[in-house]
Amino acid sequence: MPLQKLKLLIKKSDEAELTGVDDGNKQVVINFTLKKTKKNQGFGKVSAGMGLDSRYFGNANYNKFSPKTQLAVISKYNNINITGSNIQGFLENADGIADESDDDNSTAAQSKSLSGYLKTGVVGINIGHEFKEKESLNADYFYNLSDNRGTSFSKRISFANTNNYDYEADNRFNKESNNHNFNFNYKNKSSRSNSLTIKGRLNSDAVTQYSMRDGFYSTVDGDLVTSNKQNYSNTTIKKSLDFDINFYQKLAKIGRSFSVGFKTKIYEQSKDNEQTTFITRNINTDNPSNRDIFALRDEVFNNGLYNFNFKFTAPIVGNHYLKFQFFLRVLNQNEDIYQFKTFASDDDEDELLGYKYNHRESSFQNRFGYSYSTKKLNIFSGIELQELDRSFGVITEDRFTSNQFYVNPFSIVQYKPINGVKYRLVYNRKIRSPRTSESSTVINDLNPFYIRKGNPQLKIEKTDAISLIANIFNYKSSLNFTSRIKYQFSKDAIIQNITIDDDFVKTRSYINSGERQKLSAYFNFSKKIKGLGIRYAITNSSFYNTSTSLINLQLNDVVSKDISMGLSLENANKNVIDLKLGTNFSVNNTSFSIEQNLNRTYRKQHYYSAIDYDFTEKLNFNTQFDYFVFSDNQFATDLQLPIWNMAISYSIGNGHNSLKLVFIDLLDKNVDFERRSTTNFFEETTSESLGRYMILSYTYRLGNRKQQND
Repeated sequence: MPLQKLKLLIKKSDEAELTGVDDGNKQVVINFTLKKTKKNQGFGKVSAGMGLDSRYFGNANYNKFSPKTQLAVISKYNNINITGSNIQGFLENADGIADESDDDNSTAAQSKSLSGYLKTGVVGINIGHEFKEKESLNADYFYNLSDNRGTSFSKRISFANTNNYDYEADNRFNKESNNHNFNFNYKNKSSRSNSLTIKGRLNSDAVTQYSMRDGFYSTVDGDLVTSNKQNYSNTTIKKSLDFDINFYQKLAKIGRSFSVGFKTKIYEQSKDNEQTTFITRNINTDNPSNRDIFALRDEVFNNGLYNFNFKFTAPIVGNHYLKFQFFLRVLNQNEDIYQFKTFASDDDEDELLGYKYNHRESSFQNRFGYSYSTKKLNIFSGIELQELDRSFGVITEDRFTSNQFYVNPFSIVQYKPINGVKYRLVYNRKIRSPRTSESSTVINDLNPFYIRKGNPQLKIEKTDAISLIANIFNYKSSLNFTSRIKYQFSKDAIIQNITIDDDFVKTRSYINSGERQKLSAYFNFSKKIKGLGIRYAITNSSFYNTSTSLINLQLNDVVSKDISMGLSLENANKNVIDLKLGTNFSVNNTSFSIEQNLNRTYRKQHYYSAIDYDFTEKLNFNTQFDYFVFSDNQFATDLQLPIWNMAISYSIGNGHNSLKLVFIDLLDKNVDFERRSTTNFFEETTSESLGRYMILSYTYRLGNRKQQND
């Protein structure tokens, strides 16, 4: 064995270790020391594979450790829709109520899934160095490229009071991105009286996407009324900087300490948009009309977010403490917009729009709290005084300004009766100011069928939240239980205001409308059955949400209820064979007050099994089978989706070389399917996918065989 010494430690949080005040937060740390002969060895592997239909992949990684320095290098390149996750990553299924933020153009929804054909490349390096005990620096750089293209078909049932309609669309998309990401993390906890942590991140992303959409609008009786053909292209350049520094200082008196922190994010983005829309109205009449619109929109965004915090803790007597905390948050957002529209086939004049927009927001928060801390019980309660200043608008016009003051109570109670058992009760009040898009004074009409505008008169949304968390773990009985119940109550809730005219043009804005409630509950229970060598797990999650939305001047009450349950079984001894069997069942009920016949019940069933078996030390067999059933009362048909994958691997010679034959989606089914509901439509989307393929791969392991076994 390469280990010289192994320790299992239960340690306090970093802040508690420094200040001497137990905050009730513990973490398990495994400390291991390598033998001197094993401290400078490297290991890794190189894999490559090819399959039918010109499918290929290549992976390589290498790791090397020394007493002070660690190095890891990885690379990946493939055209088999693999980004690092397993086959489950191909599935994108939305349940319940969703927002419409991905409805801006035809490519936004596609960017969230792995539909179509995806080519991916990754190169990364990670370096860690320990200067001395408890002082270290870690840094990594990653480059990612991806090329995702394909087709999809969408069917939407839209409702807006009396002018309900159906919409179908054929979509073709292509999205290419190049991403650079650099991170570093410096920690110095070598001093007994203070500690310093510095984190940073630099990110650069260049994205080019194209899409073509042929859309058709029909009445509820099936009569085709309007069609539109849209060609959309976008080039986006993003650059961001994140920087976070925190300093803790323990003072002379036991329990007295202070900390100072600063965090900033600077974000720049430029977007060049082009969209051509050809509209045909009154198709099945004697007088159809056509309209051709070309739109060009250039956008430049410069955002800065700055956070400063100061915290001071002073002992009162015994285990009682007084805490003072100050937070300053400053947000500055600038937009520079240029838009040009030209119209063909009619007498409309060209439109030219240009403006500079600024949104500033500052929040001052002073917390005064009382803390009681013992080994079993921790309490932190108090009052937060918050002042919020907002100023926004087009630079050349009068600005909208507001200044408000809030009193926000908060409380945290944590109880740990014995080791492995923890209960936590949290209450707080949060103030959410309208986002820039929600309060903007200008209109975005790049898409003539989807107009977006803000409401500068929006009020602040206030939310009271209370949550109860329980964690129970017993190592001897192998019992693990976690649960969370959370209730949120919002006043002056910010909701969507949607209007849809007779030409199917949707306009979205926002208003404040009364109250909103959310209730969620989750638990996970797992335990090993002694004597049978089986571990079972039971999960349950429930979600209840009430909200409102204004559609065509009529207030629509929306209630969404979600219930999900799961059961899994697996063997405890996995030396030779690994077996897993389970099922998940979820149901969403969504009711609308506008037209009750549009109430929706959506069910999803998932059955899965997996076998991993070592026939010999050299021969391994692995197979996974998933079966999905989707049913929805708003669509005429149910969908059954079986997915079967298999792999056989064989180790050659001394273990440095191995061959693997992989079969993905043996039944050749479409693995990208989505059904979702929003406040004014249901939608079903099926997308082109990679489908069935087979790959034979070769792997070479770096490092000697004995080292790998150890």
